[in-house]
Amino acid sequence: MIPIILSTLGWAKKALTALLDLARRNPWQALTIALLVALAWQWHGKGQALDQRDAAIAGRAADRKAYIEAEAEAAALAMARLMAQEQFYKTKAKDADNAHDKELAVAGTAADRYIAANRVRCQAAGSSARQAAASSQGGGAAVPESPAAETELVAVTAADVRICTANYVYAKGAFDWANSLGK
Repeated sequence: MIPIILSTLGWAKKALTALLDLARRNPWQALTIALLVALAWQWHGKGQALDQRDAAIAGRAADRKAYIEAEAEAAALAMARLMAQEQFYKTKAKDADNAHDKELAVAGTAADRYIAANRVRCQAAGSSARQAAASSQGGGAAVPESPAAETELVAVTAADVRICTANYVYAKGAFDWANSLGK
C-alpha cells in the first residue's frame, strides 16, 4: 500500500510542477483561469445560500399557513362551545319560563279560591238601617254574652292578592333558575 501512495504523490508532484511552469509562461491566462474558478466556486455557494433562503421562506409560509389554519380551527371550536353554552342557557331559560307559567296558573287558581273563601261582603247602604229598626222593635239592644276574640281584619283587594301571588311565583322561579345554573 505504501508504494501506491508514494507513486501517487510522485505523480501529483510532477503534475503540480508542470502546472506551475505553464502558469509562469502564461501569467495573464493563469490569473484569468484562477479568477474564473474562484468566481464559479463563489457562484455555487451563492446558489446554495439562495436555495437555503428559499427553503426558509417556504418554511415560514408553511408555518404561517399552519398557524392561520390552527387559528381558524380554534375560532370554530370556540364558536361551537359558545353556541352550545348559549343553547344550554336558552334551554334552562325556556324550562324556567314553562315552570313559571305552570306555577303561576296553579297559584292563580289557589289565589282565586282564597279570594272566594275569604271575601268580606259589605252590606248595601240601606240594609243596616232596616236591620237596626227591626231589631229595636224586638226588645232593645243586646250585648253578646261572650265578646268575640280580638281579631284584626285587613281587607285586601282581589287584584292585590293576584299581584302578590304573581310576584311570589316570579321570585320563586328566579330563585330556582339561579340555583339550577350551578348544577
